[in-house]
Amino acid sequence: AAEGPPGLTLEEGLALQQDLIHGFEAEAFQDRLKDLLRSRAAGEINERKLHVERTKLFLSVQKEVLPKFGFHGSQKGVFDMMNVFQKNNFDASEEFGKNGWWLNCLLYPTDEE
Repeated sequence: AAEGPPGLTLEEGLALQQDLIHGFEAEAFQDRLKDLLRSRAAGEINERKLHVERTKLFLSVQKEVLPKFGFHGSQKGVFDMMNVFQKNNFDASEEFGKNGWWLNCLLYPTDEE
């Protein structure tokens, strides 16, 4: 699998976002994320450990979704996906931007929520 990242249409990019949103909204995912953030707040884990565990948790969803769109189910696949999004200027789409905002809220919830 040495071929480069796939080309995506905006529609495919939006579908990919929706699949990620679906995975990240799942109760089990959110519960695990909140546990990690609580552990960090309580000083049970340090920032580095939080980063490592959070990355693993994110990848548990990404590794299921990304291959459906031609990306590797790995950190490299995530990196490639972000590059394709940027290269294609998908952020110019209002819907894509809104999805991106919501993904960010799901992955990096603030304490107030």
